[in-house]
Amino acid sequence: MTKSSSSTTTSHSSPSSAEIDSTTTELKTLVLASLSAFNQKDFNYTATPAARDFQSRISPNFTAELERVDGVLSWTDLIALWRGLADSMPDARFEVENVDVDVFEYGRASVFVETRSPVKERVRLGHMMVFKWVRDREGVWRHCGFTSIGGSRGD
Repeated sequence: MTKSSSSTTTSHSSPSSAEIDSTTTELKTLVLASLSAFNQKDFNYTATPAARDFQSRISPNFTAELERVDGVLSWTDLIALWRGLADSMPDARFEVENVDVDVFEYGRASVFVETRSPVKERVRLGHMMVFKWVRDREGVWRHCGFTSIGGSRGD
């Protein structure tokens, strides 16, 4: 089951309720497309229009941090890690349990995703993922960061 909600910080320049709802839907759709691409082992993000849309929004300044992986990763590094994980564990997949979207002022948003991943019979690994987004000058949301807590080392 997937649920979503949205919230915003308060200040003199908050986004409208309609803007928050629209952004929440857009970012949730993009993040779920990303996880679906992983489950399909579509690491080029070309199998579906939603996956292609997600891929087109990766910021050139993207960074990722994973709890059990040393250092900061680029998008290319993260995809290499996902490919290696898929090669070593062909049945690896993310089962989405909850999604929550927070839209902030000044063109920033975070999508929090709680997942479970089956690794062995009756064993499921839990993850908390944060997909970070920033709105560019043209108004397009760009995926600029990713954080994962829990799960495997990826090696």
